[in-house]
Amino acid sequence: MTIVCFVVDNSASMNQRTYQGTTLLDSAKTVVETLFKARLNKCRTDRYFLFTLNEYPQNFWLAGWRQSCDLTTFHAALSRINPNGTLSLGKGIAYAFKLLNLNRMQTGFETYGLGLYISSIEPAVVIVVTHYYASFEVDSGIASKVPGGDLTAGLHRWDYWLHGILLHNSGLVETLCDTPRPHPLGPSSSAFLACTQTGGEVFVLSDLRSIPQYVEAVNSKCRQGVVVDLIDISVPKEPVAIKQLILLRENVKLPSFWPIPESFFPTEELLTAKLPRPPNPVIHTYISREAPPKFLDCFPVDRYELEASRFTRKVIDCRDTSVIWPCIVPKSGQHNDAPFGYCKLSPDFQTVHLHVLPYNYRELSELLCNVLLGFNYSNIGELYDVNGLRMTEAWISKLTNYLTSIPRYYYVPISKAFERLGFQGVIKPEVLSRTFSFQFKNGLQRYQHSAQVEYEGLIREVSAAESIPLVRVPRISLPISLGTFSELRAFGTVVKPSGRLLYENPCNVSRRELRKVLPKLRGNLDSILDGVGRPMDSEGIHNQALSEMGDYVNYRYAQPQVAPLRELMPSPERVDTFGNPFRRKSNAGFVVDEVSVDDVGFSGPSPSSSSSLTMRKRSSIKSSEKARGPIPPHAKFSTLRLSKGCSSPQRDDLISRLSPIFNGEVNHTTSSNNGSSLTCDMEGNGHAGKHSSEDELTFNINKTLVNELIEIVRSPKIDGGQVFDILTRFTGSLQQKYDSVSFVMAEALRFKRIDLYNLLNEWRSYLAPLKEPASMVLLVGDSSFNLVRSDSHALRDFWKFGFMDLFDAYAKFPSTECLRGAGIVTIKSGDGILYVHQGEMVTVRYGTDAAPTDTGGRIDPSLPRYVGTSEMTSCHAVLITSPTGYALGHLDGGGRGRLTEEFFGTVTEFFDSISSSNETLDVHVVGGFLDNNGFSKNLSLQILTELLVSKRMFKLRTLCSYLLNDCITMKSGDQLHVPAIRAVVFDTHVGALFPASIQPEARGPLSVLRSSYVYSTSARSRMHNILDPISHCLILRPFVIEEDTLEALKCVEHCSHEQLQNFSTTPKQETDHFYEMLKRTSLLLTTLRNEKIDIFAGGNLEFIFDEITKQWCPMNPRTEEATENPLTCFK
Repeated sequence: MTIVCFVVDNSASMNQRTYQGTTLLDSAKTVVETLFKARLNKCRTDRYFLFTLNEYPQNFWLAGWRQSCDLTTFHAALSRINPNGTLSLGKGIAYAFKLLNLNRMQTGFETYGLGLYISSIEPAVVIVVTHYYASFEVDSGIASKVPGGDLTAGLHRWDYWLHGILLHNSGLVETLCDTPRPHPLGPSSSAFLACTQTGGEVFVLSDLRSIPQYVEAVNSKCRQGVVVDLIDISVPKEPVAIKQLILLRENVKLPSFWPIPESFFPTEELLTAKLPRPPNPVIHTYISREAPPKFLDCFPVDRYELEASRFTRKVIDCRDTSVIWPCIVPKSGQHNDAPFGYCKLSPDFQTVHLHVLPYNYRELSELLCNVLLGFNYSNIGELYDVNGLRMTEAWISKLTNYLTSIPRYYYVPISKAFERLGFQGVIKPEVLSRTFSFQFKNGLQRYQHSAQVEYEGLIREVSAAESIPLVRVPRISLPISLGTFSELRAFGTVVKPSGRLLYENPCNVSRRELRKVLPKLRGNLDSILDGVGRPMDSEGIHNQALSEMGDYVNYRYAQPQVAPLRELMPSPERVDTFGNPFRRKSNAGFVVDEVSVDDVGFSGPSPSSSSSLTMRKRSSIKSSEKARGPIPPHAKFSTLRLSKGCSSPQRDDLISRLSPIFNGEVNHTTSSNNGSSLTCDMEGNGHAGKHSSEDELTFNINKTLVNELIEIVRSPKIDGGQVFDILTRFTGSLQQKYDSVSFVMAEALRFKRIDLYNLLNEWRSYLAPLKEPASMVLLVGDSSFNLVRSDSHALRDFWKFGFMDLFDAYAKFPSTECLRGAGIVTIKSGDGILYVHQGEMVTVRYGTDAAPTDTGGRIDPSLPRYVGTSEMTSCHAVLITSPTGYALGHLDGGGRGRLTEEFFGTVTEFFDSISSSNETLDVHVVGGFLDNNGFSKNLSLQILTELLVSKRMFKLRTLCSYLLNDCITMKSGDQLHVPAIRAVVFDTHVGALFPASIQPEARGPLSVLRSSYVYSTSARSRMHNILDPISHCLILRPFVIEEDTLEALKCVEHCSHEQLQNFSTTPKQETDHFYEMLKRTSLLLTTLRNEKIDIFAGGNLEFIFDEITKQWCPMNPRTEEATENPLTCFK
């Protein structure tokens, strides 16, 4: 259970406005409410208190004494806070500490003089929300005036944390971008001193959109544990105290067996003097090469995990599980201080644990070794049978000396430990009862009773406290009566116009009623513009007799009637419904999509002379004389058959164009349609061109077969075997077969033979050219797609329609939101990452010594654990993985798709060399958003096209680009589309992709130099492959930048923020680091040009990864010289 205390600054300074129009107090309420919602899953066990800066006891706005709090109650308490606080912030924090100290004393957790038990705690978090310039000097007079407050030299305890959230927002929108972000608070500030003293942190909130990130950071600090001052005395320099957090398992209540000793030896004189102990125990530790002590399995040992810190990082870097770090509390022993436990590295080299044992555990371990049958054993592991233990006089004498040298509060736990070993009554009960004097025990009980009485009195005062009284200003008695000024009141009223107005004056409409009146105003304006007056506006309708009123029929038809709009594509009407509904008159022409049957060379199954004459007449009609419709007259038959028509049934155009897999076989896409119809060439007047004798013979044969198929389509019964027999007899080129089948499909669709239409469509799909090797398949969930690069018709259809359908297919996949919902991985300097800049790529093959993990990852000691990239707005990150290696590229869509094609070509060649060609590769695509210029859409289209036409088989695991990576934020009151994920990392140990936050210092080596590659001439034709896939060496090859580019970059460091936005295609979405890196790149290139320095004079710059330091180390002197240049790195 955790006590969460919110201290909200509601002084007058919090009433200042931000650029959004809200006050700082409104922002503070939002922060507090968001924090409460973040801990809703623990609201049943947490207790919440809400403090303000009002006078006592009105400063207790919410008090969770013995019960939990729901969101409704908490929101109601927040809404009642007004900026009328009169106390200082230090006094407000002091009242929170006073409440916590009273609660801790009355519950019996203050075991003064009896040692510090780690499990006997009640964690408390004090979160202060105030403005940036507030003072955190806590009033010690309020917090220390509690029973037993003088027993601790400080206001807080070792299970308290104080966190500060400082609001620093701009008041004007114009200065929002120009205002520099506030620097972190220095060590001399009062907020930094007050928070770090308790192990807490200070957060400066300068952008209200970052509230969720700061709330998540604060919530992650609310953990179960205690804070101690850990000092490593093995360092030769002056030792520095580290605020070390000792973690406890949440929701698991296991009592501690051994305490942490006090900072004084408990003699009668010192206990009577009541020396104050520090709020956080001071523990000294040092490295020791001695073997760790061994006890029996039944001997109690407390083990706790230490939070990651400088000390734990130092222990982990040793990589030796046999080394222990003994822990000592200064001045805890009678003569010499002895260790009470030790720190040790866990076997998995990931965490460090604190083992708490009896005081001076070495001597106790020797006593247990010597008690077995009176022999001296050097290994406690030989104590395997407690039934064979024998005590001698010498051993009892040594035990007595040991008990005399340790603090007396260890007698009770040692006696219980011996009882577990089979020793009953080693320490006599009368000795245990006289461990501490009666006066000392009675004094502690009085403190606890006084604290309980004061705590209950505090509850009564707060519960009975009235609301804050309003300040009432007394009426001023005037020397003359107010009746004299009563005549002046008429001048303040609005004189209403007399008489009836035809239309109400819009200026007289109140602001509250304006929303309701707007539709009426719009209707009146439209009537005036149309010259139509409403009947209710005429004077006569209001001056008629009662007998004439209520004529609703005449009133209704007096309204202006507007003809309805015609349908865009009217459904065909059957005139002759008698007999066979499909019988057509012989002289009725057949028109398909405004192109007559005679236009394409077919006249029907049994043409007559009259029908032929009629059709020729119809075909001679000019396109200008035909009825205008939604289809342009110049559209060709083949284009109309492949486009989406209103008369066509709804079908998945993507699947029909990308030829899905039926029964495991690849269906090739349709052939390229060069705009020719069945007659190959269509003239403007509808007459066919001249054909060769062979083409004319083929045309006549196909014409006869088409007429036979049309007769079958129009018949009541259809013989499928006869249909496919005729289809196999088509002759000529693939284009002629394609057009013939398309014509029959149109006839089948006209007669609503949908099943026959689908069969013909499937047959037509097999007519695709087989000259080019078939491309492999892109798997998206349960669907599969592919394309042929030479099929320009299918490619055009994919760019128009299939692109968005592929996004729809992926959106149906169950794991669509897994990446956006995953936890963010924070990468700092020294965490070990292979970072890829814009325009760079890596291809990595795992070494032979790479060990597989249970989650499908690989642990390769010669490679970093993470590989990733960041700063993606319209750029995309493409990750391709397999069990033998992976490839990652940061694509920007440059070179009109050449770089994307070159990247996939290199990746395909790489995986062909390390894996089987039949192996399916997993692909992840992340980046982009809904930008106005369409850069993200074009790049996503390039990437998906290369995946579809590739010769390898891919499995689309992640597609978080373009639409799926877009989110909307508010900026300056307007909606702004921004990418949801800007950085990703691939965890090779886990084998999964995560959203990340990569610090600028971790984007090396030579981050500034590598970021300048995008301005080189090489970046226009190829991507920079920076890693040798076999030796795992990071290689930076020379590149050249043109003089014009250098001249343009020369003035960057003198440009304003608005001028720097011209260097980006998405200026509003770029981060501050982008512009900072742009300035550093300009400074580097300008300096190298002016001083005539060639960094690549000696050749390539090469690095190797050091698994111990987790850094990229130079491999040669010229690389080391380039690293030492302060302009090449981001420091």
